[in-house]
Amino acid sequence: GVDMMTAMMGRTGPRLLTNGQDGVALTGSDGKLERAHIVNATASTRLLLRFDGAEMLRLSATGGRLPQPESATTIELAPGERTEVVLVPGAAGGTLTAQRLSNEGDGGAMGLPEVVATVSADAGADPSLLPASMNANTRDLFAPDVTIAQQRIITLDGHMNPTIDGKPFDMNTVNFTAKKGTVEEWVIRSNSPMVHPIHLHTWPFQIQGAKGWTDIVTVPANGEKVIRVAYDDFSGTTVLHCHEYSPYVYGLLAAYLDRRLRVIATIHGRLSDERAGVKRRVANQCLQWLPAEPLARILERARAGEVDLVSSLRPTPERSEFLAFSAPYVSVPAVLVV
Repeated sequence: GVDMMTAMMGRTGPRLLTNGQDGVALTGSDGKLERAHIVNATASTRLLLRFDGAEMLRLSATGGRLPQPESATTIELAPGERTEVVLVPGAAGGTLTAQRLSNEGDGGAMGLPEVVATVSADAGADPSLLPASMNANTRDLFAPDVTIAQQRIITLDGHMNPTIDGKPFDMNTVNFTAKKGTVEEWVIRSNSPMVHPIHLHTWPFQIQGAKGWTDIVTVPANGEKVIRVAYDDFSGTTVLHCHEYSPYVYGLLAAYLDRRLRVIATIHGRLSDERAGVKRRVANQCLQWLPAEPLARILERARAGEVDLVSSLRPTPERSEFLAFSAPYVSVPAVLVV
């Protein structure tokens, strides 16, 4: 169990670690540009990144590359958000720091900045070596010619007992239904005193007024954000939830269904048939969601034939002895984990 404040605010921890250390030193670049993939792997801490060298160039948002590198003074990352940057040192090098942000009210800074990484002065300092344009998905969901299939008003309520549209999470309930190949606009409104980073699985989206694609939108306390979701490439049931640890546990989670659930069920059945002699539910039946367990226990159940499908699992030779791995649909490289 945890105390009441931790239950409300989430688990933040006494200090930030980068790749398990109190900051890392990026040295030995020998004149090459220092590029870093950064993921906020904290459970409940929003971070504000700042670099005191010559320049910080942002190459990607959470959902992929930006059309062009852009200079950034600061970058805010909610739990689970990612970014890719080039850190250009000054004459004395540079230090990348992370400032914790409050999960309540105006989301202001808390405590002192903590060191994420230091960059030596011998790192590359010529950003003109970067391409003027990058291989990015430049589709603009907010362009005037985009057809919006539906606008949804999604309301976040509660503090200790958060809800979406007045309902706590129920794994047997599908909260929303959309159609593959369409674009929807969501207005996410918060009546809560907490800041909520809302994460949608499977389908990336764009935030009004922001650049690039993402899968997380930070909704301010008693405020709102507008996003547009493109239902491309995938079908089936997924979830959207708050990426703060405690609201996720206490109920700020909803199931989302594309109208072609049978695609997921068919894939599920085909993978099961590859394991001779092992009986499974047939295609076109609904998947049964199982409670989260430690990874070791999940693997034990999969080996015993008690689990049919596991998501986000890295293939290894040992696991491949009893699991059939699909081709990955997304790659998220990360170097700096804070």
